[in-house]
Amino acid sequence: MKKCFSSFILLFFTVFSTAYGQTSQTLQESYTIDANITQLVLDLGDGQVEIRNTAASRVSVETIVQVSNLSNERMLGFLIEQGRYTLSTEKDNSRGKMTIGHNKNRNVLIVKGEQCHETLTYIVYVPSTIKTVENKSAAKPSAQALALPK
Repeated sequence: MKKCFSSFILLFFTVFSTAYGQTSQTLQESYTIDANITQLVLDLGDGQVEIRNTAASRVSVETIVQVSNLSNERMLGFLIEQGRYTLSTEKDNSRGKMTIGHNKNRNVLIVKGEQCHETLTYIVYVPSTIKTVENKSAAKPSAQALALPK
């Protein structure tokens, strides 16, 4: 009886953790920088943003997507293929500014009647040709310009 109960508990926690798990994937995107671009604006919504310097000549963005209540990695792959987490760019060469933003039309994600919570973390690799980065992320209460160390 004790062995049967232990097996039941193990099975229960295995099913429960699978049904209410968290799925994550990391995406990579790179953007060419025109010679006159010296300012980068990040408009990435409510995601956490980390800015790092790089010796490369492009801006690279690593997006870490974590979705709670979604245990099916194929479904997350489908959402990625459909462009849910694709970033957009806008260049203003007259002002020397490039803006990187997220897809603003992201509807609430509901799977099996449960709302999924998405957590996005962005790691932005910025080349030395960029002199300032303005982070408009909602995770930071105010937009502030960051002077990058050389």
